[in-house]
Amino acid sequence: LNVWVMVWNNAVGGLIVALVIKHADNILRGFATALATILTTLGSVICFGFELHATFFLGTALVVGSSLLYGGAVKLPGVWWNEDPWKAPTKVRDENQPTT
Repeated sequence: LNVWVMVWNNAVGGLIVALVIKHADNILRGFATALATILTTLGSVICFGFELHATFFLGTALVVGSSLLYGGAVKLPGVWWNEDPWKAPTKVRDENQPTT
């Protein structure tokens, strides 16, 4: 029975992920990832007697935060954080320099 529950869980989870990727934007994907982390934690506490400690909450905050940053749902202030590293930097013209 446990094997079939795991198979069903992975199958349904895969279909839901496919639907989210197809129909949702980055903000919704980020919040869905965060919600999935929280629900998995609650399920582990209820089903397996998982005990929550401070390090778990720190790790959860890091995972949720990085998921939101990676998906673009949250932007950090400043240009450096939000620019594309693979795109060539644009040169800003200094107004004090003469044009040639």
